[in-house]
Amino acid sequence: MSQRVKYNGKTYDRRHLAATAMAKDMLEDKDEIKRRFAATTLMQLGQAEALVHVTDYLAALKDEDRGVRYWAIVYLSGAKKLLRTISGG
Repeated sequence: MSQRVKYNGKTYDRRHLAATAMAKDMLEDKDEIKRRFAATTLMQLGQAEALVHVTDYLAALKDEDRGVRYWAIVYLSGAKKLLRTISGG
């Protein structure tokens, strides 16, 4: 399986590198549409990569844009279910 990921006009050789760029954009980009895109793209990249950035999603709950906050909530609710399944609880 290829680790290469294209995101925001750049190709990353590893998924975790792309995930880090997405998380940074989700929290720091000035354009709310780009922040929303980063939040949803990181979510779709895969649970393993996204789980590393749970704290970033928690920080995104404070974003001024309700779309970014919405996608953070969607991700966090899915992560909660996944963690419950993994832990057997």
